[in-house]
Amino acid sequence: MARTSVDRGIVDALLAALRDGASVDDALAPAIAFLRGTGSLDGLTPDIAIAAVETAATLGWPAPVAAAAGSRDKRVRKAARAAAHRLRSAGIEVDAVAHRPTTWQIAPEPRVSIAPQALLGLPEEDGYVPYLLASYSDEEACVAAGVAGPIQGTRDDEHTHTSRSQARKIIDGARGDHRIVPVPFHEAIALLESAFELAGRTPSGWAHLLSHVPEETRRAAREFDPLRELPQVLDVDALHRPEALIDGRWPVVCWMGEDLLTGSIGTVLDVVTDRERVDEEARRARIDEVLDEAADALIDDAARTTWAWAQDVVAFLAHRAGDTEVRDVARATALALRQGMPGRDVPWVRQIVSAQLLAYTELAIQRTGRLVADEGAELQPDEGAELQPDEDGESQPGEE
Repeated sequence: MARTSVDRGIVDALLAALRDGASVDDALAPAIAFLRGTGSLDGLTPDIAIAAVETAATLGWPAPVAAAAGSRDKRVRKAARAAAHRLRSAGIEVDAVAHRPTTWQIAPEPRVSIAPQALLGLPEEDGYVPYLLASYSDEEACVAAGVAGPIQGTRDDEHTHTSRSQARKIIDGARGDHRIVPVPFHEAIALLESAFELAGRTPSGWAHLLSHVPEETRRAAREFDPLRELPQVLDVDALHRPEALIDGRWPVVCWMGEDLLTGSIGTVLDVVTDRERVDEEARRARIDEVLDEAADALIDDAARTTWAWAQDVVAFLAHRAGDTEVRDVARATALALRQGMPGRDVPWVRQIVSAQLLAYTELAIQRTGRLVADEGAELQPDEGAELQPDEDGESQPGEE
């Protein structure tokens, strides 16, 4: 959307008059009166009116901006909307003022109302959940995107204003990603705000996004419990079926992190290349100890909080899709993490660690030329774990 042109010379003159008491010519005197609240926009040329709106935004004065929103001139109203958005983003409240129709105008044909839209994705490797939201007013749309989690609240969040048609194109274009799915707007808001509440912060522009949303939708979001229809008691049997989360159509992977992975690889390498350790059973037991220790280290307090929330999102999305297998294991994993179960005892965590650590250990052996002590032995990840390193060394789901 093209920006409204602003005459910077007029703005500078108005600022000098208001800040420093400089004199202005007669043409700008009505603009000074308007900005001080003793005059109106009536009689101002569009260029001067737009410059006055820009001046008010620069000074952080919401009243003139709100008043300009009721201008009869479309260009002035557009400038006022942009200024109001800047002020609101800076935390300054701006009252909404309706356009003042003249008595002889024919009322414009009402525009079709567009319901807000929401897409949520499966967790990324750090447990943060992608989101894409769009809300619509009569004249424009607000689009917000980012990844959400209960520690930082959001990461890479941004929001923008665009035309209603462009916002719909953005939403439709994102639907092609099989890892992001449409959900009812109020349900998405309820899930995301549960993370923001845990983190103690909301993304910039969040309040403005919701300002375009009907009150009944906002009320539904406040009243909606996204976990209401999910299992409320830990299902131990479901917990021990993590393959649905690893090999299913919606694989969910937790990345160990370079420091933990590198340190653990060194220990496993020492074990599998130690020709002095002739007892294969003892070697396997020591590798299992390393895997247990790595799984416990992976699930620190931040990871526990993040992944408990993220697995509930997976369970919620799976429930809406009718996938009870993924729903049950994801919900069981979330409950196990919330109950303080160590990483080694959460099968999804243990298998993820086993797959990543042993796959990268094999890669390290190939690259360094170190020999496995028992040349007939093979490193085997836990059953059901299928993660393999790709050419760039990144952890990727295995493909059949």
